[in-house]
Amino acid sequence: MFGRLTTKQVKRFTKDFDRVVNWVKLWHGVSVEIVSRKETQYDPEERKIFIEKKLDLRHRLYYLLHEVGHVVFDSQGSEYEKKFVKTWNGRAARGKQARVEVLREEVLAWEFGSNVAEQLGIEIDYKFYNRYITKNLFSYICWVVFPNKWV
Repeated sequence: MFGRLTTKQVKRFTKDFDRVVNWVKLWHGVSVEIVSRKETQYDPEERKIFIEKKLDLRHRLYYLLHEVGHVVFDSQGSEYEKKFVKTWNGRAARGKQARVEVLREEVLAWEFGSNVAEQLGIEIDYKFYNRYITKNLFSYICWVVFPNKWV
């Protein structure tokens, strides 16, 4: 179930990935770039989402959905600023509250990603998606508790 993708899955994940790419470009003016030397992330200054080339198509799609959550938060401007302590603009997060705010944003970005998928008619394998969320959030949880020992 979590091994190699079938030809049918490759076609489906490619189509779904393209659908999300088109949606984020149309509604938020953000482009998506597949890269080999950069971590998957949203860069608000460049208005780009970078997705790691080494990821398989399912991982690319699920990471893209997550990063779209960050795009939406960023597009909310002052509403976003009211809800979250901004910590990533070239500065390290300081203090317990700032770290917890980052964790909250990460959780919500994953949730929003699944909402976008539903909105676009994209089927998510929640068993896989939730395992992926757990793996990624655990590293943030460790950072919140032990900020000097990033996992």
